[in-house]
Amino acid sequence: MEDKTLLTWRSPSRMFKTRDKEFYSTIIALAILVSIVFFFIKEFLLVVVIWAAVFFIYALSNFPPDEVEHKITNQGITSLGQTHLWDDLGPFWFVEKNGTNLLKIASRRNLLGELTILLGSENRENIRKVLAEYLPYLETPQHTFADKASDWLVSKFSFEKPPKAV
Repeated sequence: MEDKTLLTWRSPSRMFKTRDKEFYSTIIALAILVSIVFFFIKEFLLVVVIWAAVFFIYALSNFPPDEVEHKITNQGITSLGQTHLWDDLGPFWFVEKNGTNLLKIASRRNLLGELTILLGSENRENIRKVLAEYLPYLETPQHTFADKASDWLVSKFSFEKPPKAV
């Protein structure tokens, strides 16, 4: 069967949000505090891991993502240069996070169990129409334990100021 492109769009490869100086000072203060604790209990490897995480957060926050092409074909979905066949994919749904529209597709091959693609400027309805021919659409997906845990962590341990009321 010949590979036929049904829909193509471009979007950033990952979500991006610039951080202010206060965010970095909070992260560094927390890293210093936890590092001191781990240093005194002689867990030097954990100190290195903490500072590697601080550098990772800094790098993701200061370097904007590349723009990539996403393609839906009659064979599957190609995103970030990787093809996901229809047999490896499950239901799909849309989520809005931090003002960014995301397409989420359950996946058997992905380590975390789902494929996440940013929509960019592409219309959500166009994508839904094309994907609905191959995959079931979920209006409201079930929240897994990981989803609930990450939402709880973000609500309790946010390092950003809440938005000011107008």
